Amino acid sequence: MLKNLGFSEELLPGEKVLPMPVGTTTEFNAEGKEKILKEAPKETVYYPREWSVKDWGGYEHSGVNYMPYERYPRELIPPPGFELQITEEDGRKIIISRKFKNTSDEYDSIKHGMNMLLEIFKDMQVYKGDMTSALKTRVIRLNWELLPPGINPWKRVSEQVKKIADGNSLGEKAMIADRFKHIEKYNPNQVAIGLGGFTGYLVFGFTGKNIYLLESLRYGNATYVFGTDWQTLSQMTKAEILQNDYHEKRVIHNDDWINGVNRLLS
Repeated sequence: MLKNLGFSEELLPGEKVLPMPVGTTTEFNAEGKEKILKEAPKETVYYPREWSVKDWGGYEHSGVNYMPYERYPRELIPPPGFELQITEEDGRKIIISRKFKNTSDEYDSIKHGMNMLLEIFKDMQVYKGDMTSALKTRVIRLNWELLPPGINPWKRVSEQVKKIADGNSLGEKAMIADRFKHIEKYNPNQVAIGLGGFTGYLVFGFTGKNIYLLESLRYGNATYVFGTDWQTLSQMTKAEILQNDYHEKRVIHNDDWINGVNRLLS
């Protein structure tokens, strides 16, 4: 990829190139573009058209005609001409753009530089002048909505139930509803609704017993039992929760499910 952009095979630190176009952003960077001025009156321009004919003797004659047509005038927007450079930091070779100042008058240039790197590499990072990361973002997972105490979760997830349970039979839908109603009889004091990829899951917390039930709206699954605190659970991914041995028990959705829940919560 780097060779196609114009770098040498050796990829020596200090090499700098105007990258070859690989898409619209890098093409604009190298070639510029035209802006159509639709507010201005049209102008007459000419485009070449080749012609070729044979005479009666079989001899071919050719030439070029310039055909006039009307169009809106164009304004040339010059190419930014951003170059990419190879640098080396702590034994790593890194492709960098030029430096920018984090000021409002540089925002268009910064956006162009970022889009150019994304078009070429599909990924990029922002660094300070000393090559330390400029972005220190706190990760906030939005996989769960924690409901206030006293909220009836069955009413809140009714839309989820409609979407997810549509593939189940009427009997299966009734069994799903019965499961949630049975758990609610034990008055969980903490309830969270799954969002995004967790849609269709609810967590019922019984903090006094240190028991958290991860329940699915899908028929034929299982109820996962955790003894950890909610904050730890909420920071796990779905794969971590369901595929690893973090749960203490699984209560299979079968004829003995109610008895299994009773044994846990009674």
